[in-house]
Amino acid sequence: MQVILSLVAAAVLSASASAQLAPTASPTYLSTPTFMTELQQRLMFQGTTLAFTFPTASTNNAAGSIRTMDLANNPVLGTLPNGGISQNVDFFAPCTINVPHSHPRASEIYYVISGTLEAGIQEEATTGRFISANVTAGQNVVVPQGLVHYVQNNECTGVSLLQIWNNADPGTVILYANMVNNFPDRALAAFTGLDATALATLKSAVPKPTAIINQSQSCLARCAAAAGAPATPGASAPTASG
Repeated sequence: MQVILSLVAAAVLSASASAQLAPTASPTYLSTPTFMTELQQRLMFQGTTLAFTFPTASTNNAAGSIRTMDLANNPVLGTLPNGGISQNVDFFAPCTINVPHSHPRASEIYYVISGTLEAGIQEEATTGRFISANVTAGQNVVVPQGLVHYVQNNECTGVSLLQIWNNADPGTVILYANMVNNFPDRALAAFTGLDATALATLKSAVPKPTAIINQSQSCLARCAAAAGAPATPGASAPTASG
């Protein structure tokens, strides 16, 4: 009897579940694929798109040039597993800094093709540790996802480098300048202890960033003095190949 009751109960539950799962009408979203296998993603690569050309520089000023290949200009990068990839080909003129920033969705590798860079990474609050090193041609720097970092050319000659992220859309947050200019004064006053006059002075000294790279005026003056010439910002950035 117990076996019979168990079989009846199982049949009732099965029928109930089937009734709940059976759609009353075909929802439109069922006809649209909501998931692509990795093989389907790779099939989006065509023979004519296996070799990619970097687009025109997204940043091109006295400090240098940055040519970016990411999801915005190459959708195929988004078909790769685990978030895809993106990369930059850069030229940094003498005295150029890639201003402190973070990438909320990706880790990053800087690979130095020629020249020397100073690199710095700020660890999370648990340790508060700051790590820096000089990186020469043929070396790279690995930046963990989300950490604040910068690279700087302190030399009087240019630097060529690659930047590579493990996400087709890594995102960029320029930290200090945006914080100073965008946070309300009450928040800035609370954590800096500065009064309104001092905050106004701070904001005038830290303008909103107009580019992810700019040049150190003191470094330019040093280079100009060494060359016996007046300090002038920038050096013409050669076209990077990629």
